[in-house]
Amino acid sequence: MDPNYYGLERADLLPLVPESVSRLLDVGCGEGGFGALIRRYHPDVVVHGIETASHAAEKATTHYQRVFTGAYPDVLRGSAETYDLIAFNDVLEHMVDPWGALSEARRFLAPSGHIIVSLPNLANLESIAQLIRGRFDYAESGVLDRTHLRFFTVKTARELVIGAGFVIEKQQFHWPVLRPTVTRFLGKLGYEALNHRQVGFRLAPRQP
Repeated sequence: MDPNYYGLERADLLPLVPESVSRLLDVGCGEGGFGALIRRYHPDVVVHGIETASHAAEKATTHYQRVFTGAYPDVLRGSAETYDLIAFNDVLEHMVDPWGALSEARRFLAPSGHIIVSLPNLANLESIAQLIRGRFDYAESGVLDRTHLRFFTVKTARELVIGAGFVIEKQQFHWPVLRPTVTRFLGKLGYEALNHRQVGFRLAPRQP
């Protein structure tokens, strides 16, 4: 396994974090890299995390005020906590029911709260080239992580978050396959996503 698997900070997601964040729930927090990063920019933020891997959860306690060890959302049963930002950074694809998991997050979201979602984009040049060769080789990490249960393209990722009752306030791509010049060229054709392994969203609940 990649030694950084549980320790990534995900600084690429900072542009999706609202300046007004005060209470963050980091679902699948790993060793707490993302929360530690947020607290460097927002020292007063209260950060809670959820992590199934006990060894990673223990390390996260050095950065977070509270870490729930177990599976989301079961580990929050009975909790009255609410948050103005909930992060699902590369975690929904590990769940049997990411649609239900994202819908469930509304119960823990404060009024005017936001959700960050980052998902691997299966429809990138690297994965497509592998499929053309007749291969679908799992890896220790990345888009074809062997622990992924669900796979999304940018289009189906958008359908996931919208179907769960959210509107997309901001979208951005991460982890290009080739040089930025390729992204610019593909962008002119309307296919920018092909050169990126990840897509990120900032979401707000859809109002009735």
